[in-house]
This record gives sequence, C-alpha cells and structure tokens, in this order.
Amino acid sequence: MKTHVRILPALAAAVLLIALTASGCAEASSGPEASAAPAAEAGFSGEAIPAEDTPEPNPAASPAVFLDGFYCAPSAMFLPLSGRAVTAEELSGALKQLPEVRRAELRDARFTSEERARLRAERPDIVFQWPVEVLGQTFLSTDTTISFAGRGDLDEGSLREIREAAAEFYDLRTIDLTGCSLENDALHELDAALPDTDVRWTFDLYGAAVCSTDREIDLSGRKVKDKGAALEEALPLFPNLEKVVMCDCGVADRDMDALNQKYEDIRFVWMVDIQWAAIRTDAEFFTPYRASGVTQTHRRAGLKNLWYCTDLVALDIGHSHTSDLGFLTVMPHLKYLIIVENYVTDPSLLGGLTELKWLEMFQCSIRDISPLVNCTALEDLNICYITAPGDNVYETLRQMTWLKRLWCSGTRMSKAQLTSLKEELPDCEIWCVRGDESTGSTWRYSESYYEMRDAFHMYYMDIMGNPVRRLDEEGLARMHKKFWKY
Repeated sequence: MKTHVRILPALAAAVLLIALTASGCAEASSGPEASAAPAAEAGFSGEAIPAEDTPEPNPAASPAVFLDGFYCAPSAMFLPLSGRAVTAEELSGALKQLPEVRRAELRDARFTSEERARLRAERPDIVFQWPVEVLGQTFLSTDTTISFAGRGDLDEGSLREIREAAAEFYDLRTIDLTGCSLENDALHELDAALPDTDVRWTFDLYGAAVCSTDREIDLSGRKVKDKGAALEEALPLFPNLEKVVMCDCGVADRDMDALNQKYEDIRFVWMVDIQWAAIRTDAEFFTPYRASGVTQTHRRAGLKNLWYCTDLVALDIGHSHTSDLGFLTVMPHLKYLIIVENYVTDPSLLGGLTELKWLEMFQCSIRDISPLVNCTALEDLNICYITAPGDNVYETLRQMTWLKRLWCSGTRMSKAQLTSLKEELPDCEIWCVRGDESTGSTWRYSESYYEMRDAFHMYYMDIMGNPVRRLDEEGLARMHKKFWKY
C-alpha cells in the first residue's frame, strides 16, 4: 500500500484527542471489532508508550497526522515509527504538523545521508533514532559506541569515512579500532579531530600491548634501554593517561624522577631500595619489616630514596640512626610517623605535616619541639626521654590543646610544669611516670594504636614487642582501668 500523509479535518477533534491523550499516537484499525491499539511500544530512551483503546479513525473528524496507518495527535512528543514504510519526504511533511515531537524512532528507515542531514536541519530539536551505515556496518544514531575492532581491511580512507560519519551520532563517546593495523599518526589525527569522542586502538610499546584510552599502563619487567624515549614519543597518543608503572625496567632512579618531574599530569612509578627493602614510589606505607609484606632485598640502602615516595601516609624509620628528615617535605599526606631512637636534633620539618595524627619520636636528641604547634591534626604524641629543655617542652605542649594522648615520661619538665600541663590539657590523657617504658601503660592499647598498625599492615604488639590479639571495646576498657584507675 502506498505510504502517504493526510491532514484530517477538525470538525470533531475532541473525540479522537481524548482517545490519544496518553500516548499522542495510535494504530489505525480496519474493522468494527478492532478497537484496541497494539501492545505498548518502548521508546529508545526506555520510556514506555502506553496502548489505549481507540475508536476507528474518522477522516472527517480528526486533526491528527496519518503516517502509514499510524495516527499522531498534534501534541505527540514521541513517534514510534520502527517497522513503518515512511519516506523522508513524508516524514518531513508530517513533522511540520507535529511541533511538540522531540524523539522519533525509525530503526528500519533507509534514508540517505543527505536525507538524514536535511531532516536534522529542519528539526534540530528532535533526536532521530535511525540506522547509520559506516564501512559496511550498521549502527543506530543514538549509539554511544561504534566498534570496528579486529578489522584488517581498514586504511586511511576508512578513517576519513569514520570521521565524516561521526557527525551523524548524537552522543558518540567511543570509536573502537583495537586490533586494526593502522598507523598511530593517522589514528591520533582522527582522535584529535573528534575531541568529544575517545578513539581506541592498540599498539606495542616495549613489547607490551597498550591502548590509546588507557588511564594506566604497566611496563614492569620490560627492558627499557632508551631511558624512556620511545615512551615519551608515544605519550601524545594517551589523552587520558594518569599513571605509568615501570618497576624493574632497568631505568636509573634519576632518569625515572626526571620523567616524573617533566610530566606533571602523569605519575611515573618505579621500585626503589630503602634500607633492606624495596617499595614502589607510589606506596602509601613503609616499614622495613618483612611482616608488613614489603619486598626484602639483600641490598643495604639508606633513606635517600624516600625523596621519591611522595604518596606515603605511614612511615616507620625508627632505629635507623639518621639525623636527616629532609624527605618529609615531599610527604604532605603523612598521617603516621615513627622516628624513635634516631639522631634527629632539628625537628623543624615536622611542622609542615599538617595531616599528621600519630607521632612517635621518643629517645631522640631533639632540642626544640616548638614546630609541633603547627601539627594541628596530631592526636597521639610520644616524646618520652627526649633531650629538649623542660621549658621548651612545657611551653610547646600547653599550646597543643587538640592532643588526645601524650606520653612524656623522662622529659625535663618540672613537677609544677607537669601539674599545670594536666590542668591546661583537660581532654588529653597524659602519661608521665619516671623510669617507665616509652610505650608503657596503654600506649599500645587503644583504637588509634590499632589504626596506626593497620596503616603499616603490621600485627599488634604488647609492651615487649610480642604479637597480641586486638582487644574489643570491653577489653580496652579493662586495660585502661588497670593503669588509669578509671
């Protein structure tokens, strides 16, 4: 039957409009017993088009638009025309009578690219869902991803066709060209020409298969003999790249650091030796003990490589016999720090650790702790047996009203200063017992202690360093009462 568009007279518009209120569109029936529309169709946005009982249309009484046996009220917002033989010319004419339409489903339409362009130009307010053929494959104009993965027959002419066809899609986010043997430069040019679309393709880099849309690439174990020159050349092909992992690639620390400094938006990660362990430079914790899971080595190294570990949250360098804490300046997110029994005399760099929550620096040769007044997040502080003058200790601590626990046995504060300090810090537990262990009493029996040990991936210890189980709330309360009498 020939498809046609007919505008019906308006003598009895109200009769048909009442029947079409819910959906705005209805199927024409051909007999007195055919009184119901077909089952509900779903719009391409997922909205259901309800079916309603509709009377047999009366051409003399309806103002609706008639498209291949389908009647649409002027107020219709969605046209479900899949499976209907509607030409571009007929659709164009009908849309002039349907100002409210915003979506049109035409999955079986066979319009030319010129006809589609004309319809979109006439009604830019409508999202048309129709087939779009590209390189012999058929997609829908509402698709967000189109894939040509694995096609070995594509060339630069194919990329030009893809580029031209991209404008036919409403929200094209990804073009998949993985596994296609095309030149990187040509693919990169296509990607640059479509700034709102990710063009995905794969290629080889130091023997590893990588993808242009990768946010992270891992080249670990690949032998990189050019100090990363080939990688640098390929970086423009990765618009979303955030991290490059190059552990055990044979590139010197200074060369890896140079890459990391050169590309501010990309984090370069590699392995470094610290004391007798090896960690990634993006590690969030370091302690040299095997129980934490760090990689043990037979190479004895110092602490200088901590300068590369800028993501550390927890750092334990206790008993390291060091006096240099310069690396703390590159660790802005450090929360847990253990520097016990070191030769540290100048703790000025501690003042820059504004996120620090836990600090153990007992038995250090520190002469001035005043920088700690800048550590306003600090809650647990252990300064037992430091050598700072009593006045310096007292005047600093009395300003740190945010402390929750303070262990200061063996410090040089007078009894009067200690008494005054307890009055000035009423919300802080202060443990100061002459001759006591630095970690005595309940230092290792609190939720904050457990959190600290968890940050280091370490087991819990008693005062003698033996592994112990974690106490529940009731157990901690009993332990607290034992030492604090409340």
